Amino acid sequence: MNKIVGLISTWGSRWLIESTIKQALYACDEVIVCVGSYTEELEKLKDDTKQFLEENYSDRLTFVPVAKKHTRSETRCATLNAMLKTSELRKEPGNWIWLLDDDEFYLKESIDKIKKEIYEDGENFDWIQTKECFYYYNLNYYLRNIGGRKRVWKIKNSNDHFRPTNQWSVPVSNVRKMDDIIMNHLSFLVDFNYKESHWRTEYHHHQNNKLDWIKNVYLKFSLERESEMLDYCEEKYGLRNLYHPGEGHIRGDEHSGKLIKRDFQLPEWIRQFENIEDFRKRYSAE
Repeated sequence: MNKIVGLISTWGSRWLIESTIKQALYACDEVIVCVGSYTEELEKLKDDTKQFLEENYSDRLTFVPVAKKHTRSETRCATLNAMLKTSELRKEPGNWIWLLDDDEFYLKESIDKIKKEIYEDGENFDWIQTKECFYYYNLNYYLRNIGGRKRVWKIKNSNDHFRPTNQWSVPVSNVRKMDDIIMNHLSFLVDFNYKESHWRTEYHHHQNNKLDWIKNVYLKFSLERESEMLDYCEEKYGLRNLYHPGEGHIRGDEHSGKLIKRDFQLPEWIRQFENIEDFRKRYSAE
């Protein structure tokens, strides 16, 4: 039977990491983890994530250090490939890689469906694509990725690897679309200070529009001001969309660009966060 290698890269995520690990151990045959900052600027967000994992899960995880630091995108790519090299399972064509970022979650039944698809028909496709929801300021409102998200890839050759950023070396063809599955992306619910540091150092070029978006859209957003914020985005970035500029495939409501209210069940791993009214206040308080 085909095996699944789970890759987790994490930093400053102690509040969320146990949920991430429990999901990965449920989904994968092997879990490889890197706890490290991709750039010097992110060092300021260090917490006890690594200590917690070493004390509680060391017998079930393989730890890999962060690669030599350049830009965030280059370092992340190099780190993911270093993680791959530690796995014996990657040497066996037909096994699979599942990138499980520390803020991405699936229902257990969705994981079961993905694994069933791999085990029963995996020889007939190379990628798995699911739906994706980006939560905005709590777990009740989200934006939708109309293009879906690919996070599970077949190993066709032991030399398969990652290219910047999060791109698998196998050509994008032969994709199995599983449109009944949602990947719940907590992207905007993590520390916005991390986002700022991340975007300052992600590439060699500046991403000033994203930094402007945090300051003038995300941190000022409320449902009462939603139309005002959409007007600002349309005028400033040329797109009536509450997502940060540069990602035009992420959408809100098809006709108005507004946030979508969640009407489906959250994954078991993150239901304890369902009643947090505004994640931004957590980080403001800290």
